[in-house]
Amino acid sequence: MVEIESNVKLMQEYQERAQQCGAQVSKHKVDGDFKMRSLGMKITKTQALQDQASKKRIKIVAEIETEGNDEVKKKAQQEKKKKERKRRLREII
Repeated sequence: MVEIESNVKLMQEYQERAQQCGAQVSKHKVDGDFKMRSLGMKITKTQALQDQASKKRIKIVAEIETEGNDEVKKKAQQEKKKKERKRRLREII
Protein backbone atom coordinates (compact mmCIF):
# COMPACT_ATOMS: atom_id res chain seq x y z
CA MET A 1 0.00 0.00 0.00
CA VAL A 2 2.80 2.39 0.90
CA GLU A 3 4.51 1.47 -2.31
CA ILE A 4 1.41 2.33 -4.35
CA GLU A 5 1.05 5.69 -2.62
CA SER A 6 4.71 6.55 -3.21
CA ASN A 7 4.35 5.52 -6.85
CA VAL A 8 1.25 7.73 -7.18
CA LYS A 9 3.16 10.66 -5.67
CA LEU A 10 6.08 10.07 -8.03
CA MET A 11 3.70 9.88 -10.95
CA GLN A 12 2.10 13.19 -9.96
CA GLU A 13 5.53 14.81 -9.60
CA TYR A 14 6.55 13.54 -13.03
CA GLN A 15 3.34 14.88 -14.55
CA GLU A 16 3.88 18.31 -12.96
CA ARG A 17 7.48 18.41 -14.17
CA ALA A 18 6.39 17.35 -17.64
CA GLN A 19 3.84 20.18 -17.71
CA GLN A 20 6.46 22.68 -16.57
CA CYS A 21 8.88 21.47 -19.22
CA GLY A 22 6.14 21.66 -21.84
CA ALA A 23 5.40 25.25 -20.82
CA GLN A 24 9.08 26.17 -21.05
CA VAL A 25 9.38 24.54 -24.46
CA SER A 26 6.31 26.43 -25.67
CA LYS A 27 7.76 29.69 -24.38
CA HIS A 28 11.06 29.06 -26.14
CA LYS A 29 9.23 28.13 -29.33
CA VAL A 30 7.19 31.35 -29.25
CA ASP A 31 10.33 33.39 -28.55
CA GLY A 32 12.14 31.66 -31.40
CA ASP A 33 9.25 32.22 -33.80
CA PHE A 34 9.13 35.91 -32.85
CA LYS A 35 12.87 36.29 -33.37
CA MET A 36 12.67 34.58 -36.76
CA ARG A 37 9.84 36.88 -37.86
CA SER A 38 11.67 39.99 -36.72
CA LEU A 39 14.83 38.83 -38.51
CA GLY A 40 12.78 38.22 -41.64
CA MET A 41 11.37 41.73 -41.42
CA LYS A 42 14.86 43.20 -40.96
CA ILE A 43 16.11 41.28 -43.99
CA THR A 44 13.16 42.47 -46.07
CA LYS A 45 13.72 46.10 -45.02
CA THR A 46 17.44 45.83 -45.74
CA GLN A 47 16.78 44.41 -49.20
CA ALA A 48 14.26 47.18 -49.92
CA LEU A 49 16.79 49.82 -48.85
CA GLN A 50 19.48 48.22 -51.01
CA ASP A 51 17.11 48.22 -53.99
CA GLN A 52 16.32 51.90 -53.45
CA ALA A 53 20.00 52.74 -53.13
CA SER A 54 20.88 50.90 -56.34
CA LYS A 55 18.04 52.67 -58.19
CA LYS A 56 19.34 56.03 -56.94
CA ARG A 57 22.88 55.11 -58.01
CA ILE A 58 21.68 54.15 -61.48
CA LYS A 59 19.71 57.39 -61.77
CA ILE A 60 22.67 59.50 -60.63
CA VAL A 61 25.04 57.74 -63.03
CA ALA A 62 22.58 58.29 -65.88
CA GLU A 63 22.34 61.99 -65.01
CA ILE A 64 26.12 62.33 -64.88
CA GLU A 65 26.49 60.59 -68.23
CA THR A 66 23.82 62.82 -69.75
CA GLU A 67 25.53 65.93 -68.39
CA GLY A 68 28.85 64.71 -69.74
CA ASN A 69 27.34 64.07 -73.17
CA ASP A 70 25.76 67.53 -73.16
CA GLU A 71 29.11 69.12 -72.35
CA VAL A 72 30.81 67.20 -75.15
CA LYS A 73 28.12 68.29 -77.59
CA LYS A 74 28.45 71.93 -76.50
CA LYS A 75 32.22 71.81 -76.95
CA ALA A 76 31.81 70.25 -80.38
CA GLN A 77 29.34 72.96 -81.39
CA GLN A 78 31.68 75.68 -80.11
CA GLU A 79 34.54 74.19 -82.12
CA LYS A 80 32.35 74.11 -85.23
CA LYS A 81 31.41 77.76 -84.71
CA LYS A 82 35.07 78.74 -84.28
CA LYS A 83 36.04 76.89 -87.45
CA GLU A 84 33.14 78.47 -89.32
CA ARG A 85 34.20 81.96 -88.17
CA LYS A 86 37.79 81.32 -89.19
CA ARG A 87 36.64 80.07 -92.59
CA ARG A 88 34.50 83.17 -93.10
CA LEU A 89 37.35 85.46 -92.08
CA ARG A 90 39.64 83.74 -94.59
CA GLU A 91 37.02 84.19 -97.31
CA ILE A 92 36.72 87.88 -96.52
CA ILE A 93 40.47 88.42 -96.56
